[in-house]
Order: sequence, then structure tokens, then C-alpha cells
Amino acid sequence: KGFWLQTCDECGNNVHHGGFKKYVKGLYVELLPENAASYFNNSNKPAVIPATIIDPTNGTYSVNLQTSIPGDFELHICVAKSCTLDVAYSPSADNASLFYASVTASGDNVVTGHVKHAAHVSAIVKPTQKPTVFVPEEQENSRTVTYVAIGAGAASVLALVGILFMVRFRRKWKKDKLYIEKGMIVNQEKDLEYDESQEWSAVGHAVLATKQSILMEKAKGANPGKGDEIDELQNTQSALREQIRRQKNQKTQRDSDTSTGSKSEFATYKVEFPPSSDQGW
Repeated sequence: KGFWLQTCDECGNNVHHGGFKKYVKGLYVELLPENAASYFNNSNKPAVIPATIIDPTNGTYSVNLQTSIPGDFELHICVAKSCTLDVAYSPSADNASLFYASVTASGDNVVTGHVKHAAHVSAIVKPTQKPTVFVPEEQENSRTVTYVAIGAGAASVLALVGILFMVRFRRKWKKDKLYIEKGMIVNQEKDLEYDESQEWSAVGHAVLATKQSILMEKAKGANPGKGDEIDELQNTQSALREQIRRQKNQKTQRDSDTSTGSKSEFATYKVEFPPSSDQGW
């Protein structure tokens, strides 16, 4: 809010340049509202607010009001190289506790001005959001009940299906578990039968030893006269592998005869190795 004034020279011509801001002073005085017993915020004295002077450098000066006090304001202005606006309070004739403000200007060659209703400030009202009240219609209420009933029924059906599925799954799991446990027992029993003390296991060790001898002889391949000995060892290895195969077949036959109540004897094979001074037996 504000008011503005135009400066003139001694001949009455308008001045079109600024630079005299410090010579302008102003006071805004709060006016008593009509039929009111006090000023704003229950004050017994009017608010006196110094004006804000703005120089746009075109010969005019804006005398602005900056306040958050709502109501009407009068403006007192003085223009001079040295001027002062003095405020005095006097009690109201109708109410001794209520005061009015009077402003006087002092200084040399002072030009004064007074505007009764210079500015009006409206009260700032904070925006409020209106609450939204939802009133359902009768038809919507009936639909809500229907939707709730349908949802409860669907949930019950899904729960029943889930229970049946869990019962069936648990039965299948128990059956599979029993089958797996029986298989594990059978495998453990088979592992017990493969003992290192059996005859074919000893033959297997002999095969490994023969293979080691072959590798040793191959490492000496640079020396002449070793080819026949390597061939002989390879033949011995083949024979030992054949013996292992027969031993396994006989063991299988023995297990079959034992399960049917019949008895069979094990065949004994003698393993002979060719003499060699290079073998580490």
C-alpha cells in the first residue's frame, strides 16, 4: 500500500529527476474503526508506522506502507532539507482510556501534506480446506454388504482348498520319505559288502601296481631292449582285469544263490607276475 508525490521547482514546473529521497519523510497513523472501542489487537493507541520512501529517479517519490495490521491509515508527509514529524497522543472526549494521535512537522522551509484515507490494509485470512464429507447412498450401502459377503465366501473356499492341498502334499511327502529311507538302507548294505579284504579287491591293487610298473618302463623307453618287457606287463594287466571281471560276476552269482537258499563256492585264482628287478613290490 502507498501514496506518491510529484516534486516541482520554484516556478511550479515538474522535476523529472530524482536524488532527493532523504528530504522526504512520512508517517502512517492507524485510524479508529467505526463504532469500535479500541484499535487493532485491543490497543488503546493507534499504530504509527514510518513510511518507506522509494525514489524511481523520475521526479516522483512513492511513500509506501508496509504492515500486517488491518484497517485504514492516514498519511502525514513533510519535505525539506531538515524536517521532523512529531507524534503526540491525546485522550478521546468520549473515552478517557482511548487516545488519538496528532502529527506535527518541524524544520526550515517545510512543505507538509496530509491524506486522511491514504491506505487500506485488508486482514489476511489463511486458506482453509473444506472437509469432504462422504455420505453413501442407500444403494451403495447394499452393494458394500454384497461385496463383503462375496469376499468372505471366496476367502473361505480358498482356505478350504489350501487345507486339502496341504493334507495331500503331506501324505505324498511321507510316502516319498519312506521310499528314500529304504533306498538309503539298501545302499548302505551294499557298501558294507565291498570290503577291501575280498579277493577281487586284492586283484585290483595288483592291477594298479602293474600299471605303475608300465608307466615306469615307459619312462625308460629311451633304453633299448625294454619293449618286450612292457608288452608282457600290459598283457599281465589285461589278464588281471579279466580276473576282476570274473570275480565280480561270481560275487553277483553268489549273492543271487544266497538269496534263493542255494550255496556256491568261490573260485580261487592265482596271480603271477613276471620277475623284474625294477618293480618296487
